[in-house]
Amino acid sequence: MNEDSSSTSSPPGGNETIPPTPVKRSKSWQPPSVEELHALLPQYEITKLLGRGGMGAVYQGRQLNLDRAVAIKILPPGLDVVDESYAERFKNEARAMARMNHPGIVAVYDSGEAADGTLYIVMEYVEGTDVSRMVAQQGRLPAEHALAITAHVCDALQYAHERGIIHRDIKPANIMVGYDGVVKVADFGLAKINQGGESGLTRSGMAMGTLHYMAPETLTLGAAVDHRADLYAVGVMLFQMLTGSLPQGMFEMPSEQVPGTDPRFDAIITKALRNDRDLRYQSAESLRADLDAILTQPVAKVSDDDSHAHAALPTEARPQRPEEESDGEFEETGPVVRQRDGSLLRWAALLVLGSLAFGFYWEKTRNMPPKTAASAEPTPPPASVQASSPPTATTPSSPSTPAAPAIVERPSPVTPESTAPASTAAATSMITAPV
Repeated sequence: MNEDSSSTSSPPGGNETIPPTPVKRSKSWQPPSVEELHALLPQYEITKLLGRGGMGAVYQGRQLNLDRAVAIKILPPGLDVVDESYAERFKNEARAMARMNHPGIVAVYDSGEAADGTLYIVMEYVEGTDVSRMVAQQGRLPAEHALAITAHVCDALQYAHERGIIHRDIKPANIMVGYDGVVKVADFGLAKINQGGESGLTRSGMAMGTLHYMAPETLTLGAAVDHRADLYAVGVMLFQMLTGSLPQGMFEMPSEQVPGTDPRFDAIITKALRNDRDLRYQSAESLRADLDAILTQPVAKVSDDDSHAHAALPTEARPQRPEEESDGEFEETGPVVRQRDGSLLRWAALLVLGSLAFGFYWEKTRNMPPKTAASAEPTPPPASVQASSPPTATTPSSPSTPAAPAIVERPSPVTPESTAPASTAAATSMITAPV
């Protein structure tokens, strides 16, 4: 086919969902060579052809007077066949976009029309690659990389949307990633400016963009398009980065296709891809906020064993209160108490067993006779100890420690009736008095 399609009317019936583009170039159109473009733009040194598409070609070059690397995008001549004011509006809107100054947007340095009618845009050259090539090489991107790229794109779109500029062609090929990690949105040169009632480069009956990333309203003849079409494209791009495929037909969400993917990505994509744009994200800022929540509020995956260990942790780590302050009840309320409920019986049982053991030890210690080397009579031990021990033997060696009154003031003579209390007092002094 050697004919160019320049008609913008819809076929009979009026229900065509994909209106024609302003100009559909034939496959025979070839971008100019490096030498030919240098002859058209002598102020630039043209290095090589970077790529070509349906709406033009991109070259790498250098601006001679400022000695800086640039990317030059040219649009094929003949676009003004459909609209005589197309070239003039293109220049005006290119100037407006050149005023955008954002680190996430490829800067526009110059624009104009060559001698043969070729429209061109001179942009910042990004040393790196684009997201489309990254996905093609890796199959899909790690979730953290996809999140970071999408967040930067949202920042750039929020800046542009606040100034009434709609990109209209958000896709992985237009997202540049520098070797230094900088993410920049490119190709704002074909954007639509929506200020003061102006229709911008795209008018009613014109469709711009790449089919898989176009919102439903952009495919409807005569439908108004606003910034929410860009957010739809962001959802498609996020899906593609996470899965390596496009959301077509009855598709599964990323968490279903890629194990380990945070399911909150599914919710973001679902909202961004709503057919009804009133149900989509209403701003790039709100979409970015949900991405930030994934980064700052990770989902904790707790297994059954981990849940039991976690429930016991607050009880084990709880500091023990002194006995005089203990009332046998937990003063804490809320989730911490609910986590301790499972251990109350065990702690109560341990407390009872400990009390019984201590009581048994105490009774055994009370009835145990004091150990002396001078005991001559085997029975009864307490009376023997009291009879053979001199009164001064119980006096402590340290002058600062008082003697036990029960040992100093013992009755004489020793009788069976006084044996039990004397032995009890002696045992008590052994426990309380320092050795």
